[in-house]
Amino acid sequence: MEKIRLFIILRQIFALSLLACFCGIYGPTLTSCKAQRAFIQKDSLVEYGIKMPGAPRHSNSVRIEIKNQLGQKRTYSPNDLKAYRIDDKTLYISASIEEGGVQQRYFFERLYAGQHYLFYLKLEGQKERFFITGSDTTNLQEIPQEKTAAKAFLSEWLGSCERSLQQISIVAFNHSQLRQLLEDYESCADRTIPRLRFGVNLGNNTSHIRANSEELVLSNAPFRWHSSLFASINLSIPLGTTNISLQFAPDWRRVEEQFSFLYQQAPYDLILKHQRFKVPVLARYTWHKGKHHPFLEAGPTYSYVFDSRSDLFEYRTQGSDFQLFVDDNSLIQPHQVGYTLGLGFMLWYERIISPTIAIGFSETYQLSALYSDVRTQEAFFSLGIQF
Repeated sequence: MEKIRLFIILRQIFALSLLACFCGIYGPTLTSCKAQRAFIQKDSLVEYGIKMPGAPRHSNSVRIEIKNQLGQKRTYSPNDLKAYRIDDKTLYISASIEEGGVQQRYFFERLYAGQHYLFYLKLEGQKERFFITGSDTTNLQEIPQEKTAAKAFLSEWLGSCERSLQQISIVAFNHSQLRQLLEDYESCADRTIPRLRFGVNLGNNTSHIRANSEELVLSNAPFRWHSSLFASINLSIPLGTTNISLQFAPDWRRVEEQFSFLYQQAPYDLILKHQRFKVPVLARYTWHKGKHHPFLEAGPTYSYVFDSRSDLFEYRTQGSDFQLFVDDNSLIQPHQVGYTLGLGFMLWYERIISPTIAIGFSETYQLSALYSDVRTQEAFFSLGIQF
């Protein structure tokens, strides 16, 4: 009997190898070869095949449809199988949980395997659910969805590591961060788990307008560095459990300036007034070491200028006559694009409130053919807090 069973398994492996070679040669002409491979375990026998494409992810919890090497289509439920694996990566095990006093059996996706196991279940029309267990993978314990209860639950499981207890207070309940939490628990690693944060910033901005020589009149204007206060809000979105996050920090500021200068012996006055709403979208890399968390950030910037006035007055005298010419073409255009560079650091990232300090430089360009060589340069310093 054992020889027969071994022969069946070897035959299936051989058939799967032929199928893989066939797909490698003729794959571009076969839609089935683009599907995912599935490995089915039923009792002690293993069956190989191609997972049928097109099924939504939540259906993986209640059934698995495959086409075996003989071209036969089969559908399995959690009552039929012990487990199945997709593409040598994602493992689903069959297990029962109690719902409404009744035992229900599903396929649970395994997210992590170590001292503890983490599983995921998503049923149609329901929220995501996470389960944890020890070596007995059939005794799944659901992590409560209410945050306070979830933190108390995880503290019981991970209480032997002081660092993990600190991480539990800030961890987000999603695939990547729960997986990282259990992975760090294995070695009680001193690692910071990034999380979604928002904050407010107050700062000082020093800016000036720069006009290239092609703008003959404007290039003679004594554009000074103008200092103003600004306020901004900040949203930080981590990219998984990496040290990279996206930063959205829109701010508003008001500018009023007046310049007087000479060009070809003629006096000029330039009046600038406008309000600006600026939206930088930055990629930030943070080094999570100790209580100080330095960061570098860079990215594109969009500015919208409104309530704008920019008048250029030219005064000419011919004998006893005095003439005034006004150029009211808007020097500051409503739409501007540019870039921002910055660096800084954050204190006590794991705490509910974390202070931040940042400095940076930005440059914006006008989307106007008339004043295409007029740009705004800025240096800034800001203090903020993140929650």
